[in-house]
Amino acid sequence: MTRRAVVLAALVLAVLVAACAAPTWVLATTSSPSVAVVPLSVTGTSVAPGAGAGALVVGAAALALALGRRWGQRVALVAVAAGGALVAVSALASLGSAHSAALSAALEAVGVATLTGDARLTVWPWIAAALGLAAVGLAVAGGVSTRRWSGPSQRFEQAEGSARSAEQEVPGTAAQPAPGVLALQDDTAVWEALSRGEDPT
Repeated sequence: MTRRAVVLAALVLAVLVAACAAPTWVLATTSSPSVAVVPLSVTGTSVAPGAGAGALVVGAAALALALGRRWGQRVALVAVAAGGALVAVSALASLGSAHSAALSAALEAVGVATLTGDARLTVWPWIAAALGLAAVGLAVAGGVSTRRWSGPSQRFEQAEGSARSAEQEVPGTAAQPAPGVLALQDDTAVWEALSRGEDPT
């Protein structure tokens, strides 16, 4: 995979996870003295705050991956994996905390932490967990491909090396004698001309 593909995929995953955290994850019902059935709903940001935080980590790491050099890229990929793992763990943990989240919602709604039925999970926690695992897999794939990526510094070094090679291959650029050697050659030519009776001037 190219670095651009990994960056775009990480950004898309971050947006999707953030979108998954907004809807309702837990549904339940309670009652009050005046109302027999009071519907309750708990969003993903309430029952699994780590999912939203993980989405921010993945998004920030994607931007760092787009701008970083070799070691910065590796650190960014680790951050993508960590953010994805946080999303997956938070989403899966919400499966066991649905009842307590519904009780908290009932207490806030009617002042009594009681339910008239079982708390039910929607499909969003499963989708968020899958997206988190996808972010981890993306980071692993990027780590395998990172050796083939060329950052700005690598392109500069390659261009500089090509320019040096071109200079060495240009004809007529042979090494010239030092100034002292040139002066010695000129003096020798003058003395030879005088010895032949010629005027070197």
